[in-house]
Amino acid sequence: MRKKIAEKKNVLTAKRSRFIIYIILAFLIFSYSAFNVILSTQRPYRIYKVFSDYYVEQNDYKIGVYNTNNVLHSNENIKAVITANNVKDIKAAFVADPFLVKNNDEYYIFFEVYNLKTKKGDLAVAKSSDGQSWEYVSVVLSEPFHLSYPQVFQYQDEYYMIPETWQANGIRLYKAVDFPRKWQYIKTLVEGKFVDASVIHHEGKWWLFATDKTFGKNDNLSIFHADELMGKWSPHKKNPVISGNPHHARCAGRIIRVDDTIIRFAQDDEPEYGKQIYAFNITKLSSEEFEEHLLGEGPLFPPATQGWNSGGMHHISPLNVGDNRWLVAVDGWKKRVRTPTNAFIGLMTFPLLY
Repeated sequence: MRKKIAEKKNVLTAKRSRFIIYIILAFLIFSYSAFNVILSTQRPYRIYKVFSDYYVEQNDYKIGVYNTNNVLHSNENIKAVITANNVKDIKAAFVADPFLVKNNDEYYIFFEVYNLKTKKGDLAVAKSSDGQSWEYVSVVLSEPFHLSYPQVFQYQDEYYMIPETWQANGIRLYKAVDFPRKWQYIKTLVEGKFVDASVIHHEGKWWLFATDKTFGKNDNLSIFHADELMGKWSPHKKNPVISGNPHHARCAGRIIRVDDTIIRFAQDDEPEYGKQIYAFNITKLSSEEFEEHLLGEGPLFPPATQGWNSGGMHHISPLNVGDNRWLVAVDGWKKRVRTPTNAFIGLMTFPLLY
């Protein structure tokens, strides 16, 4: 009898031991996977501990398009036209940073696609004949480093692109050799870890506005200028022209000209990245002077009250299509939180992390 009792105790002890081992292994796999994602991604993943449960949160970015006759009038009812689900050639976590251009009778949106396999951003394009219905084309540029913010522009009948390439330690210039699919690296315009570099040609000079990532915050803005696009770029004498202001410093899309007004869009990155968009009128721009003033009394684009962009508005790209009409591409996001079970399964099976 005692022998049977002892055997039962041994069996129970063994089962408990195996159960404890499984729990420890599961915790280690969860922890390793979660922190691997956090360290490798370019966009913020966060882990919150709520009542002893871990939740994995990622902001879900999408791209919307709308028409307007007033580029400074925000639109609450914007339809998301490009999402990660539209991307067919890679597994995408999200899409962001749209830039609109028109070539002949076709509209194109160049944008960032976050590649889940490589854990970095690639650049892709979608096209439309009417600006309303969009067809995903393909990834058009991939590098060993992270890419985003694909600012495409036309100069002397050629198409150029200045994407965000801070991981390559510079602001790089690319040229289309087969628009819109094939791009060739030309040169590095400015060395340094700059993000969201925005270009404009004004009064015979080229101007670049960018935020220096070296400082670790999105609270600064520097300007560089050159007589020729592929010439020598010099820093503005007052760099950084904005310092210590995470609400107004980092650019949020293409700098545009409306009649005689130069408008710079800025993203509000405090308390959250890409919370809302402000518009500024640049009133002084020279190698020695810079001055801008807020347009309106508050943000141009706050978060929507509901829907795909209810978390924040992050980027805007207006395109003048004539007759005082604008086609505008924006991106926005909302929080997407996984339950503990789904988060655990997603981290265990990496393809579910999108």
